Amino acid sequence: MQKLKVDVVELFRLWRSPLRNDELADALGCPRGSLHYLASRYKLPKRTPEKWAKRTGAKRELPTPQEIAERAAAIRATWSEEEKERRTVGKRMKSWQMPAYAFARRDVAFVEINLD
Repeated sequence: MQKLKVDVVELFRLWRSPLRNDELADALGCPRGSLHYLASRYKLPKRTPEKWAKRTGAKRELPTPQEIAERAAAIRATWSEEEKERRTVGKRMKSWQMPAYAFARRDVAFVEINLD
């Protein structure tokens, strides 16, 4: 196995650039798969898609709470009655009753009472 030789100063400079991973690997002269190794070795922060969005000029804005509520309402409007009940109530649980215990002298007996 060959030792990976990378200019560390160049790696740090390019890591914060808006280059895609394949372009970054080409600029460093290493395989793209070794970027994960380099990132963990030098404790580099994760590269985020926002950096790539800057490169292309695309804007990624988070939706407002109003927009989220509108989208959620539109999705809920398509649900059937069964789906509404399932999502509202969740999985139905069987009725359960705590077992009753009866004690007689030194002997212990288990008695299950079912009121159904």
